[in-house]
Amino acid sequence: MSFISNSSSASRGINVSYSAPRPYDYDESITIPAYFSVELEMESGGARLALTVEDARVLLERLPRLVMDHDAAEHVRAEQVAAEKSATEPKAA
Repeated sequence: MSFISNSSSASRGINVSYSAPRPYDYDESITIPAYFSVELEMESGGARLALTVEDARVLLERLPRLVMDHDAAEHVRAEQVAAEKSATEPKAA
């Protein structure tokens, strides 16, 4: 099961780590599955996301497409701004 805990502040960086499967401290018959921990370094407080391996694989699969979509949207917006600027600038005679 993936989970997130959070308290807000200005983020200063990101740390990612892997935790191998291990027995539960209070009942060794229970195994805590492997997970990835994504932590934001904060000026005060912090945010942590723990992802199961399966959820991390889903994120890995989807994230490149999301970043490409973002980059494409930024490119379109930059072209729109340039076109608007060009349309409002006085033409040389």
